[in-house]
Amino acid sequence: MGDLTDSVPVQVTNQDNSATGWMELARLCEELEDVKRVIAALQSLTTSASAAHDHDNEEIPEWKRRAPKGNLKMAKPDPFKDG
Repeated sequence: MGDLTDSVPVQVTNQDNSATGWMELARLCEELEDVKRVIAALQSLTTSASAAHDHDNEEIPEWKRRAPKGNLKMAKPDPFKDG
């Protein structure tokens, strides 16, 4: 069986709730700043990747950029005739 103290509710004063609330708010603000830094880093990566992709397109010849893409099929050869 447990101690009597296990079943006794703990009373938290209004001052304790206020301090806990401010600590939680400070923690959430720090977490928000961390997330903002991650977002900024990811945005800079996508911007640099996009610029690199645009630069790559400039190096591809026009005929190759306009070539059809997809599943191209070759013409079937003439049927084989013996003799």
